[in-house]
Amino acid sequence: MWLGLRVVVGAVLLMSTPVSWASVGSVWEDLPREDLAGRRTVDEVLYYRRLQADHAALQQRLAAAPQELLARQGVELSLPLPDGRSSRFSVMESPVMAPELARRYPDIRTFSVTGLDDPAATGRLDLTPDGFHAMINMTAGTLFIDPDISGGYRAYYKRDLLLAGRGGEADERSLCAVHEVHYQDDPAGHSAALDGLALRSGEGRRLYRLAVAATGEYTQAMGGTVEAALSAIVTAINRVNQIYGRDLAIQFQLVADNDRIIYTDSARIPTTTAAPSTCWARIRLIWTG
Repeated sequence: MWLGLRVVVGAVLLMSTPVSWASVGSVWEDLPREDLAGRRTVDEVLYYRRLQADHAALQQRLAAAPQELLARQGVELSLPLPDGRSSRFSVMESPVMAPELARRYPDIRTFSVTGLDDPAATGRLDLTPDGFHAMINMTAGTLFIDPDISGGYRAYYKRDLLLAGRGGEADERSLCAVHEVHYQDDPAGHSAALDGLALRSGEGRRLYRLAVAATGEYTQAMGGTVEAALSAIVTAINRVNQIYGRDLAIQFQLVADNDRIIYTDSARIPTTTAAPSTCWARIRLIWTG
């Protein structure tokens, strides 16, 4: 519906009107902020940009993304920033699931991105039945784009996240104990980020196979189906891959039969207080039938 539409909105107009409509690469448009305080069930954000996505256009754009180890240049995609601007990225498909698992769940896809406007930017995207998610380390901070509980999306920086249950105060302690470094205040960090661009091609990267089990309670909380729980797991591991890939050149990939240890009934999960080796043996029995 919004393909080909270009709207130029001045900064003053953007700040002074209650609703600002803008096209970001013909995929995103701005929405008015809603007061979600009475419905808050997840961590809230202090400052954010609220948007809606043209999912058909987004899917079409991402469908053109090449495999990251088979191409040197990705497809260009513009993403919204919290301050009302947008930034361009090169996108390549970067699987988090083993090929056999990915074939069974074709609606779950993951991608790596590198910055075009911000050369130091690297990050991960995913498109699943739950929607679109982004986590990108940029010069200005760590950008997140996530679905919100009203059906739209929020673009925000990690520093503006208010963690639920902590009195409405921003708190970094639950964010993987990783502290942001703003490159404009750390020229050495900026240089290090640029020097690390060679890792983006996959050179020297170590791949680890990973199995993630889910209880029936978790699956029900995520939507009640194996695909819904797997989507949430993929989003989480995709973001873990951004951190481990950036800092250690390590990537994790879910094993081919990972969906066999995602449970929809809490009574079926083989929980145990036994040693890790015993737990692993039980999981292997599940895989082999």
